[in-house]
Amino acid sequence: MQAPDTSAIQRLIGTAKRRIRAQWALEGATTASILASAAALWVIFLIRVEVVTKSTGACLLFGALAVIIAGSVLKATRRIHDERVARQIDRASNLSDRLSSAIAFSRTPPTDDGEGHALMIAAIRDGVRAVPRADVRRATPFTAPPDLRPA
Repeated sequence: MQAPDTSAIQRLIGTAKRRIRAQWALEGATTASILASAAALWVIFLIRVEVVTKSTGACLLFGALAVIIAGSVLKATRRIHDERVARQIDRASNLSDRLSSAIAFSRTPPTDDGEGHALMIAAIRDGVRAVPRADVRRATPFTAPPDLRPA
């Protein structure tokens, strides 16, 4: 028996991952901006007391900007497991673990037990049928970063 197509679930998880990565990028940039602000203040102070030249100071200020970009990229490129995202969507949409079970079973090699395999196929099909009821926006809300106030 052939396993059902889970591309609808994968598309849903891909959308959720993009939303999670965007939130993480914002959080990383916000946290890094605290360090970058402190560095920029030091650079401006060093320029004012003439320890560094203005051109060197400008390069150092661009370095502070690079810290913000690096913080954003480092936070956004962390690994996200499909099953974790599927569980998050399941909880937010009251899907009773249909999506996460479908993802887990689709990655499990077929067993010799015909009945067990048939139940796995049924669970995958149930997960695919649950896709229209999934609410990705509620599962992956955009919120203000925790470090926004100090930043």
